[in-house]
Parts: sequence; structure tokens; C-alpha cells
Amino acid sequence: MAINMAKQNKEPSAIYYINRANAYFELKKHTECLNDCTAAKEIDSNYAKIYWRVAKVMEQLKKRDVGLNVLKQAVEKGLFDLKDTKNAFTKFHN
Repeated sequence: MAINMAKQNKEPSAIYYINRANAYFELKKHTECLNDCTAAKEIDSNYAKIYWRVAKVMEQLKKRDVGLNVLKQAVEKGLFDLKDTKNAFTKFHN
């Protein structure tokens, strides 16, 4: 509902998409989650949660290398500080 209202008001927000992506993630609806992450990235490619969510989906799909590359992209863009990234990478390697 929030996404439709934002579209009508011409005020798209990556937050709405990433929130719904999180709901899809919890339901293990990976395709829908990734679609919303893509929509969020088109609105705001500097929103760090997008990268984290995509990486987590890739982890669930047993594509850890892809997930790590997504996190590396976020680091290169300066979206995560090194301490947070180290913790994220540790989670992926365990």
C-alpha cells in the first residue's frame, strides 16, 4: 500500500521496497525479495540495506561468493565502514 501511495504522489522511496523485500525474505520468497531490492536500488543505489539484503538472499541460495561480491560493492561505494563489513564477512564465512 505504501509503495502504491508513494508512486501516486511521485515520491518513490527505496525504504518501502526494502521493507517489503525484508518481508519476502522472511517468507523465503527470494525472487520477489530480489525484485524489490532491484527496485530500491533504482531509486537509491546508496541505500546500504539493499546490499545487505541481496547478500543475505544469496547466502540462503547457497551463493555466498555472489553475496560477498555484493557486500564488496557496498564497501567500495563507502556504504559500510570496515568494522561492520568485517562482521558481515565473518557471518558469511561461518
